[in-house]
Amino acid sequence: MKLPVTFAILCGTSPSLARIIRSFPSGVPGSGYGCSNTCGGPSDKADVYYTIRASLETYVVTNSEGGLPGFPDDVPPNEPVSMFTRTFTGVKEESSPFCNGGYDGTTGALGPCLQVLPGQIVKIRLINDMTDGMEKLKQHETSIAEYWELVKEPGQPNLDPIGWFGPTPETPGDMIVTNDQDIPGADTSFDNVNLHFHGMQIVRHLFYPQGTNNASAPWITLTPDNSESRCFCYVFEIPFDHPQGTFFWHIHRHGSVAMQAWQGMVGFLQVGNVESAGSPDNDLAKQGVIRDEFIALWEWSVDPKHRVAGTSTFFEGNFIQRNDYIQTFLTNNGYQPTYSMYVGETVHVRLLCAQTTTGSGIYILDEDDNMIPFWVFASDGISYSHAVQHESILIGPGQREGVLLQFSKAGKYSIMQQILNDMQVGGNSGGDAPLGFIEVSNDIPVDYKGILNIDISTLKFTPGMSGNITEEDVINQNSINFEVQSIKMKAPVPQFIINGVEFDSSRIVEREVAAVATSWTLTSNMNYFHPFHIHVNPFQVIMMHTGNITGTVGETSLEDAVFDTNLNPHPMWRDTVFIPPFGMTVIRQRFGESVAWTGKTVFHCHFLDHEDQGMIAAMMIVDPTTKKPTTAPTTSSKSSKVQTKKKSITSIESTTEGGV
Repeated sequence: MKLPVTFAILCGTSPSLARIIRSFPSGVPGSGYGCSNTCGGPSDKADVYYTIRASLETYVVTNSEGGLPGFPDDVPPNEPVSMFTRTFTGVKEESSPFCNGGYDGTTGALGPCLQVLPGQIVKIRLINDMTDGMEKLKQHETSIAEYWELVKEPGQPNLDPIGWFGPTPETPGDMIVTNDQDIPGADTSFDNVNLHFHGMQIVRHLFYPQGTNNASAPWITLTPDNSESRCFCYVFEIPFDHPQGTFFWHIHRHGSVAMQAWQGMVGFLQVGNVESAGSPDNDLAKQGVIRDEFIALWEWSVDPKHRVAGTSTFFEGNFIQRNDYIQTFLTNNGYQPTYSMYVGETVHVRLLCAQTTTGSGIYILDEDDNMIPFWVFASDGISYSHAVQHESILIGPGQREGVLLQFSKAGKYSIMQQILNDMQVGGNSGGDAPLGFIEVSNDIPVDYKGILNIDISTLKFTPGMSGNITEEDVINQNSINFEVQSIKMKAPVPQFIINGVEFDSSRIVEREVAAVATSWTLTSNMNYFHPFHIHVNPFQVIMMHTGNITGTVGETSLEDAVFDTNLNPHPMWRDTVFIPPFGMTVIRQRFGESVAWTGKTVFHCHFLDHEDQGMIAAMMIVDPTTKKPTTAPTTSSKSSKVQTKKKSITSIESTTEGGV
C-alpha cells in the first residue's frame, strides 16, 4: 500500500544512492480533522492503525504505599499515592499491536506502547476527551503577574550567576510581552493536544495540514470542546529502510508541552520485532538474548495543595509554582521498581529519558557500592555494529539508549539516577537515588531458552544507518546559539532564545534542501545544558567541546560522561544531543536518506520548559527543484549561515500530484 505523493527522484552526493523527495503541499491524503474520519478502520484499511484518547484519569503510583519523598506525611502506611492526571490510552483495534507485553496505557500514566514495521502504512486517530481539564486541575494560563513576582525576589529563578539586566518593573503592566506564543497557556489551553513521533523518519506532522510547506501554517491542535477539531487522523508511511529500534511519541503543542509532559503524556514506539530482519530484537535473539525491558524515566510534578479531598490522590499545579511543588522521579508507572534477572543472563533494556526539565546520569552499584559496567549498542533507536562498554552514561530528555545488562553474581543491584539540572553552578547539580533495583538469582529454570554468560563484546548488530556523512558531502554550514537572557522588564523570565530571536511559529529561521547534507555548529554561551533535537532526520555527532563544568556521574567526571555518551562510537548517529555549558557541539545531517520529506518543521531545546518559553525555531525543508519559495515570506537568521558551498545536484525529476 503506497501513498500518492508529490515526488522527485534525486541522485546527488553519492552516485550509488538514489533518493525520493516526497512533498504534500495540500496535506497527506487521508489525514486531517474530524471524528467521522474512518482513519484506518474496517472501511479504510491500513497496515497498522491505532485509536488513542487523551483524557483525565486516576492511577495508582506503584510501590508508593505510605507516601513518597517530599509528600505530606499523612498518607496512611498501607495506602498508595495516586495521581489524577492528563493521560493517553489506547483503544484495542483489529490491527493495533501494542508492544511491551501488550501495554495499552490503561493501567498507568504513560501512554500505550506502539509497534510498527518498516514499509508499513500507519494511521493513528487521536481523540481529545480532556473536557474542562483546566478547571478540574485548578490550572490557569501563566500570567504576567506571576513572572513579575519572580523578578521582584533575588534567586527566583536563580539567575544570580549570570546576572540580572535592566530595572525592576514596578507593576506587572510595566513588563513587555512581544509574543504571547512564548507564555505557557496564553496561546493555547493546557487541555489542547497534538502528537510528535520523536526520531521517526516520516512525513512532517506538527503543522496543518499534515506535511504542509506553508510557512504560516498553524499547529495541529485538538481541542476537547469542538466536534470538528476534537479528532485528528495522522497518516504515515514508514520507509522500507527505516532504522529499527526504540523511538517514542509525545505531546508537542507549543505552550502546553511542559505541563503535559510533567503528567506523563508520552509513550514508547518500537520499530521492528523479533521476526523482522535487521532489528535489534532479531539480531539479539539469534545470538541468545531473548528478554527485554522497557524503562522510561520521567518527572511527575504536583502541587501538594492540589489533592482530592479525603484521599491520597494528588495532581499538577501551574506552570510557575515557585517553591510549593513536589517533583518525583518515576520509572514507568511506579517508584523505584524491582526487576529480576538470572546470573549470567543478558537482558536488553530500552532506556528512555522522558524527563521534562532535567537529565539523568545513570550508573549501577552492587551491594558493596562498587560500580558495575554495562553495555550500550544503540542510541536514539539507531544500532551500532557492536556494543560499547560504559561505567556511566548521561542522557537528556528525548534520548534513548539500547542497554545490555549481565551480572556474574547473585545479589541486589541498584540502578542509580543522578539528576542533571539545566543550569550548572558548580559540582553535581542534583541528588543521587535509585531509579530501580535488580534482584539477580542463581535459580535458573531448566527450560531457560536463552544463552547464559554471553561475551557481549562479540555480539554483532545490523547498523541502523549506513555510512557516514563526510566533510566532502556537506553543502551548507549553520551556526545556532542557544541563549538564556534575564531581562527583568520582559516576559517570559528568563528569556529562552535562539540566535538572538524569540520564537514565532510563522517565522522560518532556516531553509534547508531535501537530501542535502548540512553541518550544524551548536553553541551554549552560558552555564546551561541544552538537549538539541531536530525533527524527522537524525544526524551524526562529530565533536563536542565544553568550558569548565565539574561534578561526577558515579565515579566518572560529568564531562567524560557527556562526551562518552555522545561520541563513543564516533561518529554517533542521534536525533537528540546535549550542547554542554559554555560549549559547542558539531553535527552533520542529511535531510533524508532513501526518502526525503519536505515541509515545515522545527528544531528546539528538549528541556520542555525552555521550549515552551521560546527556545524553538521553525524551519522549512524544500524540494531541490523549487526555484522560488512558494510559501509565505519568511525570515532567515543571517547569523546562522556562515558558509555555503556550491555543488551540483543532477538527475532530478519532479511532478505534482493530488491533494488530500
